[in-house]
Amino acid sequence: MLEKIRQKKTKIKFISSPDFVKTPIKFSLAINLIILLITLRSYPFIQPVIPIFYSLPNPNQHLADKSWLFLLPAISLLMNLIHIYSFKLIESNTQFVIKLFAYSGLTLQAILLLITLRNTLIVFRVF
Repeated sequence: MLEKIRQKKTKIKFISSPDFVKTPIKFSLAINLIILLITLRSYPFIQPVIPIFYSLPNPNQHLADKSWLFLLPAISLLMNLIHIYSFKLIESNTQFVIKLFAYSGLTLQAILLLITLRNTLIVFRVF
């Protein structure tokens, strides 16, 4: 009886998705980790107020506290979790839909990485 329980525990995987989308999921998780590391590493060296919201009409509202940089890793993590768990819900016979969903998530992760790099490198000060 205990042996069957142990076998079931070893079969549980973090990524329980089809084999053909494991590569984009792994890349998405790697990009998520890179975004988090960039944000954590640059946080002590960034000015207290940074420009983030360029789309607001009033130029005085473009600036935000530097803690808003942690919004990007949070969005990235949330998007990864939604994509990983939604693969279980998608019961499509075509692999195209699932691959399209996985690679669009990877593209969005790459865009978030570029936004993170832009936001941190604009206001990064070493001294």
